[in-house]
Amino acid sequence: MKRLGPILLLIAHAAVADPLKPAAPEIATTQVKITLPAVPAFAVPAIDNGIHDPRELRLAGRAVLDTEIKVRGYIIWVYSCTEDAARPGERPADVQKRIDADPTLCERPKLYLGATKDTRPERGLWVVDVPRAPNVAEKKNLPKAELAAWPKVPKIVLGDYVVVTGDWKLASPHSERNSDGLLVWKSIAPAKPGTAPAPTETIDSPAMQPGLPPPSPAEAQVSIKVRAKSITELNACAAAIVQKLYVDGVTYCQHALATWPANHLAHYTLAVAASLTGDWKRAVESASAAVDLRADAPQYQLLLGVALYERAVADARTANVDLTKVNYEEARAHLSIATAQEPKLWRGHYYLGRIARDTGRPHDAAGELGKAIVLNPAEPGPYVALSELYRKWDALDAAFVVAQQGTTNLAGAAAADLFFVIGMIFDDKGQPQPAIEAYGHALAAMPTHLKAQFQRGQDYFRAGDFANAKLDLEAAVKSPKLPAFARQVANSMLMDIAAKPKK
Repeated sequence: MKRLGPILLLIAHAAVADPLKPAAPEIATTQVKITLPAVPAFAVPAIDNGIHDPRELRLAGRAVLDTEIKVRGYIIWVYSCTEDAARPGERPADVQKRIDADPTLCERPKLYLGATKDTRPERGLWVVDVPRAPNVAEKKNLPKAELAAWPKVPKIVLGDYVVVTGDWKLASPHSERNSDGLLVWKSIAPAKPGTAPAPTETIDSPAMQPGLPPPSPAEAQVSIKVRAKSITELNACAAAIVQKLYVDGVTYCQHALATWPANHLAHYTLAVAASLTGDWKRAVESASAAVDLRADAPQYQLLLGVALYERAVADARTANVDLTKVNYEEARAHLSIATAQEPKLWRGHYYLGRIARDTGRPHDAAGELGKAIVLNPAEPGPYVALSELYRKWDALDAAFVVAQQGTTNLAGAAAADLFFVIGMIFDDKGQPQPAIEAYGHALAAMPTHLKAQFQRGQDYFRAGDFANAKLDLEAAVKSPKLPAFARQVANSMLMDIAAKPKK
């Protein structure tokens, strides 16, 4: 959990002022006028005679998960191991020699489908586990019968309009994963573009309404001496957290609770300390204990909802479970109670927006994220989430308005991701020059912003500024965090630059 500074200050204040009073709600005091764009229509391309559209699956593919489907579109990108494995300045023939000696340098073939020829690959649909030809070692060592039975390698031509049949999944048998879904290859056939049917407006599925929390139990009597000792330990806990001595803070809070188990503020403060160390299991346990003691405290309900959400996400990643399959209902219930008790809890609306987005309810997501921005214009997360939501649905003008307001109200590293989103919006519109400027702002705010460096390098290349393209792309491919798709694109451009005659 990041950016908990305001919560920490509230802990310290509450602990010193009145240990029987719950932590004050985390309400922003920044007064900035925010004018958000109207929520756009979230329209999905219609299914045409049983054949799906890449954009429709990207936006609403959960409805057909784990089924065999047909998808029609243009081939907009094809995996090339030679480009993926290339080193800066290396000749293709030398790359191939290394691949022949070590086939593990190659990933399994894949391609991207787009609804239009100019769809950017990042916004295309993954088609994975495409049959490949046997490598040099396999041709040499496998029995002739096995080679004769080898799956037929399809003819794949960039720009062709095709229908691909496959299983729509979140993960493939060969460990490809995509939270928006991917198509596990079965077959391909040529197709002809036609007139698409009118898109249909998305309707959010109704969210369950949480019940009211039970009344807090009557406080058990405790001696003045015991309470005073617990308060002293609690204040030491809060002070340690403010100084980022989280382990010490946990210890002090545990001492406070050992002395006085009903100290609800100590349970809450321990939950914050655990959150700051990524111990979501303890955070949930401690926040739950605070809520059990004071269910009427919106800040306790908020932290429990946040901790439940983060624990669910962390557990899913550890178990390699896709985030779209996570059950967020318990987290959503406590966040809803918190925002009902105190409507100005911007963080509660932010997390409710994230849950709505992740569970396929874009209208609810837009509403909650918009509330979070209005309630706290100084926090980048809601701006990024809302502008990315609008961008995903191709509402580019609305996405730009949201992101631009964020860059107006934020500075430094906090604005880096928003400048990156603005760059991506300009790229989506086919305007590379303002995109380059936006990525430059992102890198000025955060020089390690790998995505901005990679995207700016591509735009420099397309604009013919090969010197600057080379600098950005070479810096990007040096990072082990660059995805295979991006690495192939960068290496392909670098090889093209190297092949150009020197002036």
